Amino acid sequence: PKLAGWIARIRGLGNDVPVVRLDEGVIFNFHAVGNEDGVRKLVEGTVKDYRASILDTFTQSFMISQQYSGVKANNGTIPFDTWNEAYATQACCVLLATPDMCDAKQFQKPTFPQAKYFPSGDQIQKATSADVMTEFYGLEKRGSGPFLEAKLPSADADDDKRHEEDATNMGITYVGGNPTHSLISGAALTTGPGVALDIPPMIHTDLFIMWIDDHLFDRMTAEVLATKRRAPPNGGVGEKARFPDVRPPQRNPARFVLEFYMPTLTMGAIFDKWINDHPDAHLLKFHGEMLPEKVRPKLAALKPVSGDAMGPFTRAMQKVRFMGRMIDDGEVAKLSDDLWTAALLRMEDAYWLWSRLPQPKVDGKDTPSFATLWVTGRVCKHPNLEKYCSTWAEVDKPCKGKFCVAAAQGMVKEAWDTKAQNAKTRQTLPHLTKADLNPAFKDKVSSLIETAKNHLMWTAAWPAVVQAIRTVPMGQVRTDIDYKSKYLEGLPIYS
Repeated sequence: PKLAGWIARIRGLGNDVPVVRLDEGVIFNFHAVGNEDGVRKLVEGTVKDYRASILDTFTQSFMISQQYSGVKANNGTIPFDTWNEAYATQACCVLLATPDMCDAKQFQKPTFPQAKYFPSGDQIQKATSADVMTEFYGLEKRGSGPFLEAKLPSADADDDKRHEEDATNMGITYVGGNPTHSLISGAALTTGPGVALDIPPMIHTDLFIMWIDDHLFDRMTAEVLATKRRAPPNGGVGEKARFPDVRPPQRNPARFVLEFYMPTLTMGAIFDKWINDHPDAHLLKFHGEMLPEKVRPKLAALKPVSGDAMGPFTRAMQKVRFMGRMIDDGEVAKLSDDLWTAALLRMEDAYWLWSRLPQPKVDGKDTPSFATLWVTGRVCKHPNLEKYCSTWAEVDKPCKGKFCVAAAQGMVKEAWDTKAQNAKTRQTLPHLTKADLNPAFKDKVSSLIETAKNHLMWTAAWPAVVQAIRTVPMGQVRTDIDYKSKYLEGLPIYS
């Protein structure tokens, strides 16, 4: 949908019609039966926000969306489906690795699509822990609001203590999208005309990168186009429309999470670091008025008047736009080194967060989540998952496309995990190097760096692409509003 959406937006420049994206799980689900009031509210909310942004003279190059359903603060026992429909980041990676979730039936076929193991609803609920979910997402009940909210940053006056507390307590907001406030591509996301014109979609890769169409794209746009100093006049606390994204039933849960979702999630966290690697970058994931008063002055350093981008990737992207061409070979080599440095630091952040998730007792045994197993590289030591380090032929096959069997072994090697377990703080974690990564995931990160460099070349070529898209006469492309298909010709507007 990325390129199609961009084509529709570019060809519609000039008449201020928002092109809205909705996920399949939003449009077609049992909550949307009848006249689809919930879906309509998402669209209405985005159109309202879009109009407000267009009318505000000082708002430039904006992106907006609504939200998925969220989780109520007083919800009693929360079913897994409620967690899984609530946020952009799926809850499957936080399932506990119980015997049912690791059942050997899902390994009877060589590839994920061929395997057909569906655990029962009771089995999934047994693997669901509200404590682990809350810690992973970094949520808390705050004030009288009806929904759980992302934990706010620390207000400690000592920066080192504040950073340590944030790295420990803020959950996924620290390394990726704020679960309760970041943009969501499937929740009626749209962009202003400036974004469609200036920033190309990320399409030149077969990697799946978490948040690449929404949170990451929004933050990348704000850095590169220097729009951080003026947020769109919409999206205040409690003002977003909400509707659930109903995801398919859990199928082959261990394989889905370990072979696909955890690598995807971690690559998104790495890219988040590439966009802005300032120690306080996570503060930008909140509306300024939401932050503790003692922390708000820190935003000034994150929003320089010069408009300079603050991450290794966004700085390079800004330079490509300024020069109108790709950076030279020497700069590309330095960029690769800088991206690796930032990636390793972000993987340390992820390890610190996810290795420390609670491990509640299930049938009397401490049971880690899949996120903990994967980030620590302890997958192959877990019952029923030893297959990933055995002579299974699938492990030796090169990674192509969505699923990678070898990547299921985890992020880091056992030797580094052994040392890291002794760390008492984020800052005392041992330095992570490329040699400490499991080979399959190291290759994924290398591919992610190549994707970033390809996007720079795509950025340099984008003005010509935009011109080519707009060259075709209006009405001749299917995304054009006035494209006269047989269906449209039957509508009253054409009669």
